[in-house]
Amino acid sequence: THPEYINSHNKQIYEYLIGDAKAESLSRILSSERFEKLREIRKDLIHNCPWCGDCPYSELECCFIKDNLLDCYGNSPSCSECLYSVGLASCII
Repeated sequence: THPEYINSHNKQIYEYLIGDAKAESLSRILSSERFEKLREIRKDLIHNCPWCGDCPYSELECCFIKDNLLDCYGNSPSCSECLYSVGLASCII
């Protein structure tokens, strides 16, 4: 969990855990429902996730810009404004 400053506002980023490599095998983690859901969202990120930087409501302090728990498309966690999702950082997922 950490704060982030993006698109001219502060955002709280909460961790999203998909498994515990100490307690279960990697194949079990990668085949879990939680990981599969995230993978499906990321397959077509442009259509599956909003980008708050392009939305006029983000400047009006829309409730979805405060953290990454939920976006206006109903995704949880939210990949909107994620530095990984736009290629500014590399994600191992």
